[in-house]
Amino acid sequence: MRVIGAQKTGRRVDIAADQHCRIKIADDGLVAFRQSLVSPDRLRENGKHQSQRKRTNQSPERFEFLIHGFAFACFISLRNTEDRRTARPPIIIEFWDVGQGDATVIRPDRTRVFLIDVGPRNSPVVQWIAKNSNLKVEGIVLTHNDADHAGAISAFVEAAKFPIQRVYFLVDGNPKNERFAALFTHLDRAYKAGRVTQIIRLEAPQVVWVDPTGSVEICVRYPAVLTNVATQNPNQTAGVLTLNVSGKVRVIWTSDAPLEQVAAKCCGRNTEYMVGPHHGAPTDRRNPGAERWLADIGARTNVIFVGSKNGYDHPQKSCLRKAAAVGTRILCTQLTPLCDKTRSTDVVKAHARYALPQPNTGIACRGPIRVMLLLRMKSLVTSSTSSINKPFCRCSVRSVSDFNRGTVDY
Repeated sequence: MRVIGAQKTGRRVDIAADQHCRIKIADDGLVAFRQSLVSPDRLRENGKHQSQRKRTNQSPERFEFLIHGFAFACFISLRNTEDRRTARPPIIIEFWDVGQGDATVIRPDRTRVFLIDVGPRNSPVVQWIAKNSNLKVEGIVLTHNDADHAGAISAFVEAAKFPIQRVYFLVDGNPKNERFAALFTHLDRAYKAGRVTQIIRLEAPQVVWVDPTGSVEICVRYPAVLTNVATQNPNQTAGVLTLNVSGKVRVIWTSDAPLEQVAAKCCGRNTEYMVGPHHGAPTDRRNPGAERWLADIGARTNVIFVGSKNGYDHPQKSCLRKAAAVGTRILCTQLTPLCDKTRSTDVVKAHARYALPQPNTGIACRGPIRVMLLLRMKSLVTSSTSSINKPFCRCSVRSVSDFNRGTVDY
C-alpha cells in the first residue's frame, strides 16, 4: 500500500466503507482508497477532478475497467506463451502395418523412440530407421521370439545410426533350437560390437520404459521368469505389457499370450487399446470362458496386426464375434478373407498420410494406426484417419447381428 500525505490526529473511528470503495481505518487521517492510503486533502482534490469528469461524461470506472482489462489480456497472453513453451509434447504411439507381424513404435519426442516388437524380416521399420538417422532408440522389447515379432531385429540393429540402449527378450527357447540360437547369436554379436548397450531378460514384474515426467511407464505384466523358463509352448508365455498413465492402464500389448492370462493380469482395466492377442486368433479362443475374459479386459478397441495372405485364417471369425458381443471395436491393419466383398468404399492410405513405408506384402485396410497421448489431459486421441478410413472388414461391428448380416458402417 502507498501512503500519501499522512496526517496524525490520534482520533480513533470505526471501520466503514462507502460506494466508492473508500474505507476509513482506525486513524481518521488516513483513508484507504483502492489499495492506496491517501490523505483527506488529496481525497477532496480527487473529488473535484471526479466532478469535472462527470460533467464531461467521462467515468473513471470506465477508464479503470479498460486499463484493467488490457492488463489482464496481456497477462493471459504472456501466460499462454509461457505454457506453450513449457508444454510437454504428446507421446505418439504408432501401431505399424508390417504384414503378418507385430510392431509398435512409441515416440516420446522427435529424436527418441521405443519399440515393442519389430515385425518379420522384411519389416518396413528397418527402412524407416535407416532413413531417419537422427533417431535414438531407447529400447526394444521382443514379446515373442518367433519371426513375426523378432524377425527384423538383426537388420534393425544394423540400420540404426546410434547404439540401441536396451533390448529385452524372453528366454523361452531351447538353446539347441535353431531359431532361438540364431536370435541369441545376432544379439550377442551386436552387443559385442557396441551396437546394443544392454541385453536384458524380459520378465514380470518389470518397468522397461519411463517418461521423463515419471507419469508414463511401460510395465511387463507377464510372464514371471520361472513360468517363462519352464514353458513347453512359447505362445503360452509370450510377453504382456501395459502402458500406464498415472497408474491407469491405457494400452495393452498381448503378443501371442492366451486370453486367460491377459485377463488375469489386466482384469478390470477398461483400457482404450488392446493389441492382439495372436493376430486375432488366441490359442484358447475355443474355451467357453473366452468371451468372459474379453469382457473382463474391457478394451474399447482391439488392434489386430494381420497380413492379407497369412495362411493361418487370421483373424478367426469366432474371436471377432465374441469381441463384438462385449462391445469391443476391432481394427485390422490389412484386408483379409473376412472382409466384406460388397463394399466399394475407398480406403485412406494411412501410410502416405503418416509418411511411413508400406510393407512388401498385403493390402492395407487401416494400415498403420496412430494414437497421441496428451499428458496434460491424460487422454488418448486417435488420429483422424481412424474416423475417415472406412475399411471393408467386418471386424468393426457394433453388434453380433451386424456381424452376421455383414452390414458394417460407422
